[in-house]
Amino acid sequence: MTNSSAPAAWYISLRCRKIQPKPMNMPSRTPRFSARKILPLLALALLLFSAVNGFARETIELYVGEIKVMKIGRVERVAIGNPKVASNSILPNGQLILMGDAAGATTMHIWLDEGKEMEFDVLIREHEQQASFQELHTLLKEVPGVKAIRIGELTVIKGQVASADADQLNRIVGQFKGVLDLVTPKSHDEEITTLLASIPGTKIQVVGNHTVISGEVSKEYENLIKIVQDKYPDLMNLTRTQDAVAGKMIYMQVRILEMNKRATENLGINWNLDNLAGPSFEFGVEHSRNGATILNSDKTIPNSLKKAGVKDLTTSAGYFGIATGVTSAISLLEASGDTVVLAEPRLSTRSGGKASFLAGGEIPMTIISSLGQTTVEFKKYGISLDIEPVVDDRGNILAHIDTEVSMPDLTIHAQGIPGLLSRRTSTDISMKARETLVIAGLLNESAHKNYDNVKWLGKLPILGPLFRSKDFSNEQSELVILVTPQVYDASSVPNQEGLEKADEMQRRYHEIIGGGGLLE
Repeated sequence: MTNSSAPAAWYISLRCRKIQPKPMNMPSRTPRFSARKILPLLALALLLFSAVNGFARETIELYVGEIKVMKIGRVERVAIGNPKVASNSILPNGQLILMGDAAGATTMHIWLDEGKEMEFDVLIREHEQQASFQELHTLLKEVPGVKAIRIGELTVIKGQVASADADQLNRIVGQFKGVLDLVTPKSHDEEITTLLASIPGTKIQVVGNHTVISGEVSKEYENLIKIVQDKYPDLMNLTRTQDAVAGKMIYMQVRILEMNKRATENLGINWNLDNLAGPSFEFGVEHSRNGATILNSDKTIPNSLKKAGVKDLTTSAGYFGIATGVTSAISLLEASGDTVVLAEPRLSTRSGGKASFLAGGEIPMTIISSLGQTTVEFKKYGISLDIEPVVDDRGNILAHIDTEVSMPDLTIHAQGIPGLLSRRTSTDISMKARETLVIAGLLNESAHKNYDNVKWLGKLPILGPLFRSKDFSNEQSELVILVTPQVYDASSVPNQEGLEKADEMQRRYHEIIGGGGLLE
């Protein structure tokens, strides 16, 4: 809008002529301009005068902190009446940026590049934030335990907030006005209870100014309790760590096999004995999709399974049956003559106990003490297996396993008593019930040489048939030990089946005794 430099003047000239008196007999004439006609003309004149001299200015309204980009042409210069209320900046392209600095009113005069001028009224208001329920509801999703509700036109937030989330809640609510805050702080005992509620076998209660946790927990929860205790110093930890779950028994099915090395490779086992420094351990787990079993990290499909149409060995459905894929595959190899079962001992022990197995014998050794006294001590030889399992409350089995294969060595002897050549390993493992642990690499080529020198080794249990085997003598077979543990208690299926068999035997016994079956 442009304002003229010199105001225009409007004049209304009213001509009045002298009225001559007339004779009484002549009718009088009405004046040309009456008051009724003059007033509208005066109002029109004033309106035109105001329209030209005082043109209406556009008003720009902003909130404090708001920025407005004005595209009104190329701006050369700007003057603001009160620079504390608003400020401006001219961009290189000639556009004008207007910023609201404080609440108030002022004027702004703008000079454009073509000599044009513009003037604005600028009104800066305080930013009146009205709570948007949907926005508030979305933001409160980040604060557990707090929600927003609408009561008429009123927005209310309620719930309990943890101390760690209190600052975040205050920042969110501070962005809105007209919100009724009914949120209460959550007490520490409620926070602690929430954090530790997943630990079985514990009891949490408030005693004075302390929150006390007590009970018996497994080792896996010790770190969680410590983290919570570091966060809340008023937490008193009175828990006891359990090393074993009372009442749990572990039944272990052990199979000692002579397995053809070619068959082990077809099963997916490649022990590469030339590079082994000692015995090796692998796990076998049931894959319910195809009934196959992976025994090591190599996911190559065995040849015997390729012929059966198996294409994938990588997906486990989490089922570990008592007749695992290892057992089924070995049964097939046994039928084909590629595997010979040397022994199938069954071991049982309580959780935290020890189960031992020895197939071999003992050699008497004379020991002379420092005082010259002679005593005889027997040294065990053969296949020795010691297992110390512990089962946690989730059914996971932690076991310490000592495995040893030893045999007399006639190349070393004292007073006619041979020495012992041993290979042993000691390890800690973690596995689930009904998974199969495979142990191999316990015998090397020196065992063949010892058998050639000590023929009576062929009479040893388990090792005897192995040493007499031509495949083993020709290094075409391998000693493999399979261990499959199973956890059971009084309510488990194996125990119930055993009780049913005992009841059946007792029933038949009473029938025979009562009916005179023994006398007949």
